[in-house]
Amino acid sequence: MTPTELRAPAKLNLCLYLGPRRDDGLHELASIFEPLSLEDRLVVTDAGRDEVICPGVTGLNLRPKP
Repeated sequence: MTPTELRAPAKLNLCLYLGPRRDDGLHELASIFEPLSLEDRLVVTDAGRDEVICPGVTGLNLRPKP
């Protein structure tokens, strides 16, 4: 698999409103945010197994479901 590079632009959440619970058990959400000029760069490759590598981040990055 050829590596795929993706960019994830940042945003700053200014407000987050949580509405009442709906019949399906979820809540309506409304957010006001400001886009930022920062972004994360993601490189996706075929690892052959589930794995997340984040240089500079210690500890488990992807925990298997019990």
